[in-house]
Amino acid sequence: MQGGANPPLTYTISGFVNGDTQAVVGGGATLSTTASASSPAGAYPVTFASVSLTAVNYDFPNLVPGTLTVSPRVLDVRVRWGSQSMSLVNLTRDLPFLNINAIDILFSDDVVADQTSLALKSTVPNGPTYSFSGYSYNPGSHDATWTLPSPIGVDRLMILLNGTPMSANGGTGVHANPNIYLGSDYPLGFAVLPGDSDGDGVVTIADAVGILGQSAPNATYSPFADIDGNGVNDLSDYVAVRRRINTRLS
Repeated sequence: MQGGANPPLTYTISGFVNGDTQAVVGGGATLSTTASASSPAGAYPVTFASVSLTAVNYDFPNLVPGTLTVSPRVLDVRVRWGSQSMSLVNLTRDLPFLNINAIDILFSDDVVADQTSLALKSTVPNGPTYSFSGYSYNPGSHDATWTLPSPIGVDRLMILLNGTPMSANGGTGVHANPNIYLGSDYPLGFAVLPGDSDGDGVVTIADAVGILGQSAPNATYSPFADIDGNGVNDLSDYVAVRRRINTRLS
C-alpha cells in the first residue's frame, strides 16, 4: 500500500519430478524491486538481485521476474454539513450536526470510482436505507465526494468502500487502473445524533447551555457546537439543540 514498507519479497520454484519438492534445493536467491514507501500507486518489477540455487539433477535456467503492486491508500474520510467538514478517522464520539449531506474520501493517488463504489448502511435494526444522489471526483486533489439526497438523522452507520477492481465486478470499485486497486474493502463506522454537542449520546439541557457558552463574545469556535454548519456558534445552534432535548442514540 502507498506509504507503507514493502512486504517481504518471495519466490517459488516449480518443475520438480519423481516426487521431489523444493526441499531438495540448496542455496537461495535475493530479490529486489524499484518500489519504496514513497512510490506512487502502480505496478513495479521484482527481479533477482543474486542467485545461488543448487540441486542435484536440476538446474534453474528460467528466472521469471515478478510484480509488486502498490495500492492507493485512503488518507481521510470526512463528512460535510452546511459549509463545514470534519474527519471521521479516529473519531470517538457521535456527530451532533443537523445537515450532514456528503461524504468525502481523500486518496493518496489518482483513482477511478463511481457512485456505486461506496455504501452507507444503518447498523440499527430496522434502520433507514441510504443511497447517494450524486458523485464527483477531483483528480488534482484525489478527493471523491458522494452526496446524499437528504441529511442524515439519528443513526449508527457504517460506510464501506469497495476495494475490488471495477473491471472484475461490473463497474464498482476503486482503482488507478484495472490492475491497481485498494486491494481490500475499507470500512468505517460512525454515529449521528443532531444536537448532542457534548457527545454523551443524549441531547440534554447541558448541550444547550454549552452552545450558549460557545456563542459568548470572544469564545473559541467549536465545530461540535456549530450544529447547522454555518461557520459560527450562534443562537440558531442553541435553538436546534433545544428542539431535540431528550433525543438519544438507540
